Amino acid sequence: MENAAVINEKINLATLCLRLCEEIEEHYAGSGYELKPMPKDEAFEKEILIREDIYHVLYAAVCGLIDAFHKSSNEIVVSTYRLGIIIIGLKIAGDDLFDLCAVENDKYSIQRSRLGITVAFLKQEQVEIKPVCGDKGGICFVFPNENSVGV
Repeated sequence: MENAAVINEKINLATLCLRLCEEIEEHYAGSGYELKPMPKDEAFEKEILIREDIYHVLYAAVCGLIDAFHKSSNEIVVSTYRLGIIIIGLKIAGDDLFDLCAVENDKYSIQRSRLGITVAFLKQEQVEIKPVCGDKGGICFVFPNENSVGV
């Protein structure tokens, strides 16, 4: 991620998905993971504003979640959904997320780990993080409705 472009402006969701997938692929080069970028067509028309620090924390959270929760299959799909990024190919449940970082009555209970801190930071910046149910399994990062993150 050393060559990451500075992001402090509007970017369409599909470009964000592709950039994130490219950097994840670079991080896991030689690991056997098969990454597939799959932005949906409507993502090319949706723009969000994201700060560089939010992007870096998102990247760290995704890599941490892949390390902790990847399935026995090494296929990982990076896609888009509405105003979010979905990572498919992880075996993660809602309890797993709660264990990493829980928020109750505006108080954070954070697992003492880098992953717990990244999840807490994203939640503080109003990025909703939720598991994707079903056969595919994964995690979804939903950006705030006002089409901006960390503004």
